[in-house]
Amino acid sequence: MSGVYSALAGDHPIVAPTAAGLAAVRAAIATLTVPPRAVGAGGRALDHLRLHDAAACRAILAALARVRAVTSHTERAAAAEACLAMIVTAWPNRSLADAENYKQSLGVLLLEHPPVVCGQAVDDLTRGAKRFPARPDLARALKQVAADHAELGRLAQLHLDEWQYRDLHPPPKAPASAAEREAEKARVRALLMGAFGPGYLKTERKRR
Repeated sequence: MSGVYSALAGDHPIVAPTAAGLAAVRAAIATLTVPPRAVGAGGRALDHLRLHDAAACRAILAALARVRAVTSHTERAAAAEACLAMIVTAWPNRSLADAENYKQSLGVLLLEHPPVVCGQAVDDLTRGAKRFPARPDLARALKQVAADHAELGRLAQLHLDEWQYRDLHPPPKAPASAAEREAEKARVRALLMGAFGPGYLKTERKRR
């Protein structure tokens, strides 16, 4: 299927039209998923979240946008044809009673999705199945891959939004400890003595 996806060659791993590409999508979801955690009074659910690199999140969103951007019927039809060829040749020792109607039935489903989604769903489906997939099998596989893409996009955007929120709302500075206050006083005394001589502090005490 390399010719069908040449525009995305060398792109982000999540756009590979294979089971490996789907695995990359799901690995990225696992990395970005927000772990459950109790939030105290006045806290925010995302305050504890360790944010993913902003540039990496933008790269994910850009890659997913390129996947969705393939809307040409010609490109989708070519990808659907390549996926159908993969399905009907996955079990060379088996035959279909009505191959043309079977391919037409599945082809309608494939045309509903971007080529990368089709490639990932079909490659993953044919690797584990022991028979030709029925129409509902392919429909479920396509729906799941599309949902995975949508979830990855949601999580990447969530991390970017949280980066922006934290830039605009830095956490309040914690009050200085007793040791820090004493250290600051010592620093100021040293500066004053250096500027005005050792007798400056004695003079200030007399004034008080």
